[in-house]
Formats: sequence, structure tokens, C-alpha cells
Amino acid sequence: MNFAKSLLDVEDNLGRASSVVKESYSKIDPSIGSTRAVPLLKTLLERVQMTEKQLMEIFRKFGIEKFDPVNEPFDPHRHNTVFQLSDASKPQAQLQQS
Repeated sequence: MNFAKSLLDVEDNLGRASSVVKESYSKIDPSIGSTRAVPLLKTLLERVQMTEKQLMEIFRKFGIEKFDPVNEPFDPHRHNTVFQLSDASKPQAQLQQS
């Protein structure tokens, strides 16, 4: 696995972790005895977000861009396929010959 791909995987995982922590943090009710957990969870969230931000800055520095291919036509030069799902609301992908 190459260096850039490994870094992209790390960023994806940090983004997922940040989302889960953010969602969990918003559901904590400090009035029911979780007062010690609130500051710890807030600190964790802040550090995960700082790490994600730092990683994204490194990517920008080296010209690596994150893009979301959802709703884009498949381009074999930009996209990697892991699996294929049928979606009647989307046009059938047509592979272009190079």
C-alpha cells in the first residue's frame, strides 16, 4: 500500500471517529451524572478534530484533494470501484474506451 493511500485511509477513519464522537457528545445529558464524561468526551472530540485538520493541511500542501464522487458519472481515471450496486434512480454507468 502506498504512502498517500495510507494517509487517505487515516483521514477517512479520523473523519468517521470525529462524526461518532460528535454525535455521542450531543446526546450526553450532563444533568444525569455524566458530568465527568462530558469534559473528557469534549477533549477527545477536539483532539480528533485537530488531528483531522492537520492531516488535511498536509494533504493540501502536497496537492492531495479529497472529493466526493457521489452522483458523479463513473470515471475510471479518477474513481476506484470496490463493488457495484444497482440504483434505478441513476443512469447506467458507461465505460469509455481510452
